[in-house]
Amino acid sequence: IQPIVVQKVPGKDGYQIVAGHRRHAAVRQLDWPKVPCIIRRDLLPDEELVTMLVENGQRAGLDPIEEARAIKRMVQQMRIMKVDVAQRIGRSYGYVNDRLTLLSLPPEEQEQIRAGHMSLTEGRIKAKLASGRVRPGAKGRAAPGHLTAGHTLAHRAKARCIQLKHSRGR
Repeated sequence: IQPIVVQKVPGKDGYQIVAGHRRHAAVRQLDWPKVPCIIRRDLLPDEELVTMLVENGQRAGLDPIEEARAIKRMVQQMRIMKVDVAQRIGRSYGYVNDRLTLLSLPPEEQEQIRAGHMSLTEGRIKAKLASGRVRPGAKGRAAPGHLTAGHTLAHRAKARCIQLKHSRGR
């Protein structure tokens, strides 16, 4: 239904598949002599990365860690902000940020996500807990910037509560 996207390999006679690796594998199994292709001009590495992310983002079962690594490469290579990456690949900023958060997990936990032994939600919460961006028991909700012990005015607020004889937790 959709043609494979290819580009000329610099300095060689062949073409490189940019999008449609699975379709190409399927037509090879069917022994088709030809397959419809769209030949793209030489893509810059960052354009190739965007094309691959968009293409792979459309298919189910995409490995979230590999996707996160590709997003990280986009941010670093293209020197763009996460919001720009989100716009280019057709995802929300939150989606891009959540994927990048997974990369802060230890390698063994990343492998658990890849193998399906840990959910994405559990992985995100673990990563946020480790970074201090979520309070324990918050079920993934970010801790408010106020009322935390680390806030610069926390000691003054506590002293005022003691002075006013507030009950604990009020």
